[in-house]
Amino acid sequence: MASEAVRVVLGLARADGRWGLIHAFPSRTNAASNAVCRSAGFSLAGEEETTFAGRTFQTNHWVVDSSAPA
Repeated sequence: MASEAVRVVLGLARADGRWGLIHAFPSRTNAASNAVCRSAGFSLAGEEETTFAGRTFQTNHWVVDSSAPA
């Protein structure tokens, strides 16, 4: 269900035409979230430390260009 939801949101972003690059930062150890990014057409840009709510996480940095055709 998550993969389909991400594809729908990306479709809306493409239709809107003003979003450009969209980034995702799932934990490196969250296999399901990383699989959603991969299956939705995101490209792995690298690994990063990401701070959220005062905590630092080891994340994968995924990116997709919503202005490019699906």
